[in-house]
Amino acid sequence: MSSWFYNNRHLYPANWQEIRAQILQRDGHKCKWCGVPNGSIGYRDEAGCFHLWDGVVGEIFDDCGYKVIKIMLTIAHLGAPMPDGSAGDKMNKMDCRDENLAALCQKCHLAYDVDEHKYNSAITRRLKKVAAGQLEMAI
Repeated sequence: MSSWFYNNRHLYPANWQEIRAQILQRDGHKCKWCGVPNGSIGYRDEAGCFHLWDGVVGEIFDDCGYKVIKIMLTIAHLGAPMPDGSAGDKMNKMDCRDENLAALCQKCHLAYDVDEHKYNSAITRRLKKVAAGQLEMAI
């Protein structure tokens, strides 16, 4: 688990590790969207396609500069509609309904949450500027 999870585990149910294992099992230990197997070692080409490799993780090879990576699946909250038809919320980490969760590789999960990551990055950049005295904090 990432340090982000450990710092924010209060946002998740106490049995999150069990839920995570169930979703990985349900999705066949493969990314639900692109199908790449968990734990695979390989590289992504310029089109984003994954290719298996028998090299060392982190190694950079050939003229294209491909970097060998290890696929680590994460569990994404999808924001699936609620049973009553109301909108779901992918930010609600306590909503662990089966239809609201999917095992995704880093690439697919980051692409799905891109707006959230852009928003958080903008806040972080702003706070760093405030801390450096380059910007005043708005009240």
